[in-house]
Amino acid sequence: MSQTGRIAFGHMDEVIYGTPADLALADLVQRVGAKRVFLMVSGTLNRETDEIEKIRRALGNKCVGTFDRMPAHTPRAAVIAAAEQARAAGADLIVTLGGDGVVCWPQAGQPCHFQAPEAAIVDVTGCGDAFSAGVVAGLARHPGDLSRACRIGQRLAALTLGCRSTVAASLSPAFLQQCE
Repeated sequence: MSQTGRIAFGHMDEVIYGTPADLALADLVQRVGAKRVFLMVSGTLNRETDEIEKIRRALGNKCVGTFDRMPAHTPRAAVIAAAEQARAAGADLIVTLGGDGVVCWPQAGQPCHFQAPEAAIVDVTGCGDAFSAGVVAGLARHPGDLSRACRIGQRLAALTLGCRSTVAASLSPAFLQQCE
């Protein structure tokens, strides 16, 4: 049975890679002049890794709070609770780390968000790798076009979500061409 759908991608000017998240975020916060940073993070990242703690340490007293209780499918009540917590903390920048797409701060202005495309979730294993591979493939085919590269990365990640293996059997050069 074939599926129908729509995936819309916004504009993005910057992808940071090869730099640990804590250092990249500390640099970003400095560049945009944020003074009160609020983290919205995956509970798993916060409780089962030291990545969020590294970010908190890198931000120092600029990190004014963390919300890590967002349930699956982002229900409205949880969004309101997170917003209230960020507001109470006086946040001037909210950073998200988790499975809700790609967030960046373009070099020339306002932050932008590539919403995670809707996809049937069979297994999440390999999705981050698929996204990275898509970005690399996109940059190899179209040097300097990070926006296009991230769209390709998201399409590969969505494809990977829908299969039981870490690499989708339907991934091929022809599929990559269709992503463009």
